[in-house]
Amino acid sequence: MEKRIRIVPHAGIDKDCGSFEVRVSVFFHWEDNPGRRLRPDAMTREQAKEAAQKLAREEQEKLE
Repeated sequence: MEKRIRIVPHAGIDKDCGSFEVRVSVFFHWEDNPGRRLRPDAMTREQAKEAAQKLAREEQEKLE
């Protein structure tokens, strides 16, 4: 059976926030509304997606 690393998107309360989960417990939270960001260094949706994809690729390579 082939193992694959998946990225699971989780929607927030609206289209401006959410998270991407890689594997079981790694989350990349994002917030596209700068006025609501709790931290100034919070990622945008695109940054979170890229970080999630990078981790997924790294984890997939470990399985191969």
